Amino acid sequence: MLEKKSSAFTTYCRGYENVLSNLVEVAPAYDPESGFSRSLFRKYRAVWDTGATHSAITSQVVRDFALRATGMAVVYDATTTQNVHTYSVNILLPNHVEFSDWEVAEAGGLVGDEDILIGMDIIGTGDFAVSNKERTVFTFRYPSQEEISFSRQT
Repeated sequence: MLEKKSSAFTTYCRGYENVLSNLVEVAPAYDPESGFSRSLFRKYRAVWDTGATHSAITSQVVRDFALRATGMAVVYDATTTQNVHTYSVNILLPNHVEFSDWEVAEAGGLVGDEDILIGMDIIGTGDFAVSNKERTVFTFRYPSQEEISFSRQT
């Protein structure tokens, strides 16, 4: 991870949503301190999934960048277990926090038009909250700064 200062974003949905998604940017893995050109980044719609332990990309992202597999992983969902390829990418969130040389699994397909799945490996590095007053809103802050509780108990 390149950036350590606090940074946050909030995504406001038009109505109530049962899928949390927004745009993120992805590039093949590189060292951000190398002065590498940011022109390789492409925007993709990402789904934020607290039920996923690791982040993933679709086969479309693999093809877009002609990525080479870095290994294999076993992926579990509600009904199946699969062996899938893993890849190293850089993921840039809307708050300009970059996760560099991040290992992701290949997912056959995601919800709707999403090509990236942001899992707990990324969500768990910061503070994440969802609210549903009049519409769905979700927010993410990196790095984590404090415990968030809507019910303070001592």
